[in-house]
Amino acid sequence: MKRLLFSVFLILFSSVCFAGTLNVCLCPANEEISSYLENKVTAVPYSEELSSLIQKVREEREILALENDLHASYKTEDISSINAAKDSISSYSYKDDGEDFKIVTTSYFSSFTEDRNVLKYICSQTDSEILIFNEIKDLNAVSLRTITVYSLLTDEITELSTVISSDTDVFTAEEYSALGSFFSYSEEYEDVTEPEVVYGPLTVDSNVVSSVYINGKNVGETPYILDSYTLPLLLTLKSEGYIDQYISLNEAKDEVSVILKPQWMDDSQLYKKASDSFYASFGGMLLSIGLKAVVNSAISSESSYYNLADKVSTGLIVVSIGNMVYRLIDYYNYADYNSKR
Repeated sequence: MKRLLFSVFLILFSSVCFAGTLNVCLCPANEEISSYLENKVTAVPYSEELSSLIQKVREEREILALENDLHASYKTEDISSINAAKDSISSYSYKDDGEDFKIVTTSYFSSFTEDRNVLKYICSQTDSEILIFNEIKDLNAVSLRTITVYSLLTDEITELSTVISSDTDVFTAEEYSALGSFFSYSEEYEDVTEPEVVYGPLTVDSNVVSSVYINGKNVGETPYILDSYTLPLLLTLKSEGYIDQYISLNEAKDEVSVILKPQWMDDSQLYKKASDSFYASFGGMLLSIGLKAVVNSAISSESSYYNLADKVSTGLIVVSIGNMVYRLIDYYNYADYNSKR
């Protein structure tokens, strides 16, 4: 009997130590993550440290709400309302709502930001302590999925994973295990996948010195030699004044050579536009020469208007030639770039 009573006491004591409601906001809502957390996290008690942090945040929120009520009652100038609001503050005591875990989903905050003030604002708007951002970026037909977690309790931002994903709604067991670490638990998974095949070496080079990123991580500058790698592999090359280039490797290679496009060549139609502009300027030059010939034949050299018309037509020729030369250089630059692609 004594042993039974002691066991009951121990269970009650543990429930008090690990009490606390943890609200998580998914930005944007994701059914798979939500289902996973609801099924896994509720079965695992929180640590005493995490429970204390949750209680502290909730107390601050509840007291702030009571103070706002008091401020609103002062505006009404109603004595009974003011006294009631004061009594609520003086008699306040934290009460656990009995729930262990709650998930809030929203589609209003879909893009992650490193501004902690904005993240704290989202937490206040959604009444959450943890924000999970699941972002999908399409980069030249490659889907790059990034999961970022912000914890209001520790004021920390953690990039959980950045992976190439063709099926953006499927998450790996390792990602779930890493996600579980934010809720004071971590599960062991049996590795039933085939072992990854390691390839290498791989030489990455470019037409200009550029920074090399492998699966989103900066590893060095070109020319860069990667001793070993697994597939799929996402290479990103960045250089100031040039357009970022993304290369997705789905098969083994010994060398990858990339030509970075200057930012002024970002438009795929610029080559055609430069060609059209050159021929238009060339036509303009011919037209100005023809105009001068017409002026010389139509106006007598003895006329008072002849000198003025001759200067104007000559000026038009000079301007049109200058414009044609400028367009010719532009056209040559684009033609030279296209020939090297």
